[in-house]
Amino acid sequence: MSISPSFIVTAMDSLSSRGAIINQDGTIVHSNQAWEDYGNENGLQDNPRSIGLNYLEVCQSNPDEDSTTFSTELTLLLAGKTDSFKYEYPLHTPTSKKWFLVEANRFTHKDEVFVLVVHIDITDRKIAEIEAEETAERLTTVTELMAHDLRNPLTVALGRMEVLENKTDDNEHIKTSINALERMENLLQDALVLARSETITEKQTLSLKSIARDAWKTVPTEQAQLHVHDDATVLADKTLFKHLLENLFRNAVTHGGNNVTVQIGKTNNTVYIEDNGTGFEDKDGANIFTKGYTTSDDGTGIGLAIVSRIINAHGWKIEAKKSNSGGARFEILAEETQSINH
Repeated sequence: MSISPSFIVTAMDSLSSRGAIINQDGTIVHSNQAWEDYGNENGLQDNPRSIGLNYLEVCQSNPDEDSTTFSTELTLLLAGKTDSFKYEYPLHTPTSKKWFLVEANRFTHKDEVFVLVVHIDITDRKIAEIEAEETAERLTTVTELMAHDLRNPLTVALGRMEVLENKTDDNEHIKTSINALERMENLLQDALVLARSETITEKQTLSLKSIARDAWKTVPTEQAQLHVHDDATVLADKTLFKHLLENLFRNAVTHGGNNVTVQIGKTNNTVYIEDNGTGFEDKDGANIFTKGYTTSDDGTGIGLAIVSRIINAHGWKIEAKKSNSGGARFEILAEETQSINH
């Protein structure tokens, strides 16, 4: 079937974006219905399609940065030095804010050079990007506030309570206060990690034995024991991986008791952490990493949710099972075999 000129015109008019064809001199030789509608809306009723208007000269006559950039790119395109370009620009009025993406592509027809220019409304995307940036900025501000203005006085208060513990006979109340402060410190640390665990910017090779023992020291473990079976290496974000282990160790002690034994090691591409505590019910397995889900009366349901976030940020997978001793077993599988190795 042969395609008639009217077919091409109808096809261009069906576009929701403004489109125009420019010849090698920069003159508009054809534009679509959306271009005409825009012209009518902006006081160009005498020639809303801008046919015969030199688009390049119009851009060159406008001194703003966007017009200058566009005219420079269009000149290079018409001269055959480039084949296409894209450029985003704002087009605001006193009553509205809009952003557009202009796409220009050079083509030839019967040995003549033309450029197809299309202006695409990207306002919704730009607004979403601005809102995301503002949210990220607020999150950064809150994180900095928590890391400094809240953490410092909390550390001071905890230190003073520990000093008082050795100077008073009312150890029960002092111990309760210390536990409350330690719980606040753990929640603060969880919140800080939660705020930065979306993506991993830098990984390093970590000794599984070394980082497991460092993580164990930060968890109140009473008589609990840790056994590290393999001195493997892990390619990970050090701070996040240490926090992951801290949360899993804390979970083992919370649910397994002060005498629980925790095992950590590596088989093939899997790092496992298991305990001989009370484990979890089969019905809890599917929800164990869900934020807010807890089987403990004083649990927050945040710890294992953060573990899941850290796993996702590394591109790994984690699975919760019952250990052979009846406790809980967590298996961390890297997406890529080199992420966890000897």
